[in-house]
Formats: sequence, structure tokens, C-alpha cells
Amino acid sequence: TLFIDSQVVTLWQGGRYHLYRYRKYTDVRLVFAPEKSIAFFGGDTDNFEYPRWNFDCCFFRIYDKDQPLHPEHYLRWSRQGAS
Repeated sequence: TLFIDSQVVTLWQGGRYHLYRYRKYTDVRLVFAPEKSIAFFGGDTDNFEYPRWNFDCCFFRIYDKDQPLHPEHYLRWSRQGAS
């Protein structure tokens, strides 16, 4: 289900106002989540160290009317990593 929401945001103590409009989707499905053992590798001790070796990520997919959404703009996955 699609909802369009609007929000007026005050900037610079009222010197400027921005209107943000965005869609809210309610059908969001988990596509991928790592197993707990690899996501929490090293435990709390390694959680506050760098580099961190745990695999903390998730992938979600949005559905609209039971069909995967194909938005015009989105963050693309890169096997080469950040460039």
C-alpha cells in the first residue's frame, strides 16, 4: 500500500523552509540476513574495535500490490565495493 506523506522542515531558525514529500510503503520483506554467528562474530568485545570483522548487513525488498517495486532511483549493489 502506498502513502504519500509531506513534512515541512524549518532550517536556520526559520530563515528557510523545505517541504519534503515521500512515499511510505508498508509491504517490506527481508531478503537476506546473515546467520547470527557471523553477524555477531567476536562478540561485544570486537563491537568496539576497528576493524570490525562481523557481517552486519541486511537486504530488504519493497513490494507494491504483491509485486517487487522497481523504483527509478535506488542504491545499487557493487561486487567491487565502494569506489
